[in-house]
Amino acid sequence: MASAVLAVLLCSIPCAAPVAVSIADVALEHLSLSESLSTPLLGIDVPHPRLSWSLALLPSQSDGAAPRTAAAQASYRITVADGSGALEWDSGQVQSNNTVLIPLMAGPMRSDTLYLINLTVWPQGVPAVHTTATFRTGLLHRSDWKGLWITGGHRRKLLRSPPFRLPAAGAAQAASAFVSGVGYFELTCNGQRVGPGRKLDPGWTR
Repeated sequence: MASAVLAVLLCSIPCAAPVAVSIADVALEHLSLSESLSTPLLGIDVPHPRLSWSLALLPSQSDGAAPRTAAAQASYRITVADGSGALEWDSGQVQSNNTVLIPLMAGPMRSDTLYLINLTVWPQGVPAVHTTATFRTGLLHRSDWKGLWITGGHRRKLLRSPPFRLPAAGAAQAASAFVSGVGYFELTCNGQRVGPGRKLDPGWTR
């Protein structure tokens, strides 16, 4: 009896590569956040700031294209700690695809305080992704402003404030200067201009 030969053809079917997702465009009140503790976003002036982000679908190593915002979010979790690492607020895992203007904290934030944000996102069908961000609040209440106005009345000339000097007994680790002026000002520390390199602040407003 003739034997039947069953030929099995093995076809090479390419399998889809694992999808890589990252958190991108992290912002607080529409201002970009930094992951670095040494360069936090400064001067957030609202007691209940809101966090936004997006999910970027990363290209494969052979693709070489720019990341694309095309990943769907299933849930997220946000924790907020102060500069010492003490937990201030935990949202818990929230089942939501919302990534825009999520309010932080159950209670108001404190003035002139460094905060650390930990954001974990669970995209649909892929492992969770994580990022961190830092920011520092400004002076949130009128009572926080205790300085006196430096003024020369109606005299039109350059006015300089008396230099502020730290006591010799203590060495400062860090310092914050909160400056408000009707017009331009220039701030220096140990003879070096403080700020992003502009000659005078603030810029023109309308």
